[in-house]
Amino acid sequence: MKSKSFSAVAALGLALSIAAGQSLAQGNGHPAVAVSHGPRTLAIDLEAIWSNSKVGKDIQRQVDVYMAGEHKQFGAEGDALRKEYMAIQQQTLSPNVRDEKMNALRAKQADFQEKVRSYEMLVRGGEFKARQQLEQVLDPILDTIMRERGADTVVNKRVLVRSSGDADITPAVMQQLDRKLSALRVELVKPPASVTGG
Repeated sequence: MKSKSFSAVAALGLALSIAAGQSLAQGNGHPAVAVSHGPRTLAIDLEAIWSNSKVGKDIQRQVDVYMAGEHKQFGAEGDALRKEYMAIQQQTLSPNVRDEKMNALRAKQADFQEKVRSYEMLVRGGEFKARQQLEQVLDPILDTIMRERGADTVVNKRVLVRSSGDADITPAVMQQLDRKLSALRVELVKPPASVTGG
């Protein structure tokens, strides 16, 4: 009876020793930690970066100033064209004369609209260029955070279906970006064809 009991205890002890040995990390005597070697994905809210970062707000402020300047630059000419149209409508004219005046007015309106469109495209080009410069500062920040967190992918948070609580790196990115860059000059430049659709 004693020998059977001893054998059972010995067998149990041997089994526990083997199990413990298998759970130790090689050569250091510490329990091994299960590590996932699969891809890790982080998420960033790019719209929040554009809208809420210091540099993003500065870019938008300058765009707003340019658009307000559009009214100052073209407002008087637009008002004059509207008044000319109303005057033609109120006059008693022969059909031929009315058509002649309206055709001349349409040509002026077309020229006016082209000037406004060209100005707006310059503003759009300036905003696009500033965002490209912002992205050049943003890229190394993302690379650093990815390396620190062992990630190999960053996606736009707005297309993310589900994630764990620590996947969103927007606050960390915003903090580092604000330290590195608070302003960028928005110049009036022609946008690339990829932006205009040309």
